[in-house]
Amino acid sequence: MRTHYKNGDEISLHCGCDSCNPDMINGVLCHEHGCPDAWRDQKIACFSCGCAFYSREPGLRYCSLECADY
Repeated sequence: MRTHYKNGDEISLHCGCDSCNPDMINGVLCHEHGCPDAWRDQKIACFSCGCAFYSREPGLRYCSLECADY
């Protein structure tokens, strides 16, 4: 099982998520419905430049400091 979320944060539990018991579906780790840590594995679009990125914290909307200052 993997040891880090897609955004780089370390996973401490052996099941693949710290808040749920995810399943593998066609080789893709899928969080349970309502998992509070699912945001760590979802790409979002930057509000400034539109690039897709993995957020390092919930609610983050800019991919870099340059975009946040724009």
